[in-house]
This record gives sequence, C-alpha cells and structure tokens, in this order.
Amino acid sequence: METFEIEISSEDAKGLEQEDLDMEILLQETFNLEEHRQLMKTAIERENSIHSGCPELECFTIDRIQVDYAALTGKFRVFYDINFTFGCEGKRIPKEDRTSEWTFAYDSKHHSILFKGSPYRDLRTTADEF
Repeated sequence: METFEIEISSEDAKGLEQEDLDMEILLQETFNLEEHRQLMKTAIERENSIHSGCPELECFTIDRIQVDYAALTGKFRVFYDINFTFGCEGKRIPKEDRTSEWTFAYDSKHHSILFKGSPYRDLRTTADEF
C-alpha cells in the first residue's frame, strides 16, 4: 500500500478546521501543483511496479471525491493512463483508463493530509482481469 503526506498552509488548515474551506476544492487545488502531482505519479508508478515492465504514468485525474466533513477524511478515485516499458525488447505497452482507489485524512497536529492507496491493490492477480 502506497502512502504519502502533503503539508498544507496554516491558512488552509484554519479554513478546514473552521469549515470555511471545502476539502474537495482543496484536494483539486493541491493536485494542480506540480510537486504534489509528482507525489501521486510516483505512488501510482510504485503501485504498478508489481507488474512486469517499467511503469511510466502518462496522465491522471482525480474524481469521485467523497468527504466526511465531521472527521475531515474521505476517499477518491484516480483515473490514469500508464505505459509499461520492457527493457530487453524496448517495447512499450500502453494501458489506458486504469483506476486507483485512495483514502485521505487531515492531520490537524501537523497541518497535513495523509494519502493512502488501497490495501487491496496488491492482492489482485491476472485472474481478476477476466
């Protein structure tokens, strides 16, 4: 299961805690920043490293955000396109319209959001694709 953490500004933290800032909007804005997009990109590539070939994420979008505003936790789905490169043959195999499930939780002590990939992702086999 992949995890990463993103610190948010004290202004955004205050907005979340006082319910002046919408968590869904904050998440969308967070992943508009290149450094945060890179964290998600790396996590999804690691998540896909269990397959043969070297994964390279082409693009992704975040969708289906669900927020528990009382606890400031929730989940979302990442839709992405990825390529797998096989070194010996130099062959690239594109895989489009893949998905990844993520949860998140706001940490008020550290003014950050912790993201966790699905623990079930690593349990899939090729039999699950049929």
